[in-house]
Amino acid sequence: MTDSGGVAIVGCGWAGHKHADAFIAEGARLRWAVDVDPLRAAGVAALQPGARQATSLEEPLSDPAVNMFDVCVPHYLHAETCLAAIAEGKDVLCEKPLAPSLADADRMAEAAEEAGTLLMVAENECFNPMYREIASLLAAGVIGEPALVQATRECYLRESFVHDRRWFLSRDAAGGGILLAGAVHDFAKLRMMLGEVVVLHSLRARQRFAEMEAEDTVVTVLGFEGGAVGTLVESFFMIDPTTTTGAEVHRLRIDGDKGSIEVTAPQRLRVTTLEAEKEVTVTLEDTFRAEIREFLTCVASRREPATSARAQRRNLELVEAAYASIASGQPVRL
Repeated sequence: MTDSGGVAIVGCGWAGHKHADAFIAEGARLRWAVDVDPLRAAGVAALQPGARQATSLEEPLSDPAVNMFDVCVPHYLHAETCLAAIAEGKDVLCEKPLAPSLADADRMAEAAEEAGTLLMVAENECFNPMYREIASLLAAGVIGEPALVQATRECYLRESFVHDRRWFLSRDAAGGGILLAGAVHDFAKLRMMLGEVVVLHSLRARQRFAEMEAEDTVVTVLGFEGGAVGTLVESFFMIDPTTTTGAEVHRLRIDGDKGSIEVTAPQRLRVTTLEAEKEVTVTLEDTFRAEIREFLTCVASRREPATSARAQRRNLELVEAAYASIASGQPVRL
């Protein structure tokens, strides 16, 4: 990727650091690292010689060498940060979720459209080669018509949130719990593979993560437009030797009328039919680099990103429907 201009990273925590590494690797120039914590800003600025640091948006917004803003701040700050950058004509990459509410997300999308700037959601699951391979196999009819999908996101992030990202413990700051942090990812990848969700019913488990104000465990039953049904299990409180290291475990199986596809390891999936069983190895790549490569390509070509604000709106709509279902105890049709 050739140099596409200068980027300001706003929010220099875990995600901001990952994004900065990817921007630099893809040929963009890191101009500013912005964070209310000067030490975090300094840590990201040190990744590229000449990058400057700031604790507010004022100087980066007025810098003509910056044409891109990468927003990795807590969820409740997404809208105001993105809108400030859009108002200055900057192209914006915003970490998922675009905003904690559809109202804010729509405001942001409309502002970008009026200003003629790009607003892309950093939804890295849509750039995961594993899920793209499964989408291709389903489209090719390898297992026939999908009938059942079973997906889980297993995490134990208590230490990470309590010590490193305390803002996530607050309902107001995070906008929600596992649904807004995890399910928004999984809705994106399931839609990519199976099409639109037309009905869902969510149930929240008894809270075990006492420090967190919002939900830590939710099970959602999904109905897809093609007739498939599925279960999506999301939890921040699943304890096993893998999750207690801070790693997440993602499981996925899809059954159709001619066979099944199951992810058996991060790089492998098993395709089973009545005639044969085969293991498929998928070449993985850094999904942060993949999503940022897409952003830089779109900045250069002025093409709409694959994960534009409008394209990703549905994932946030599904999250809000899940909250409505939990509150009412009833399924929600979309």
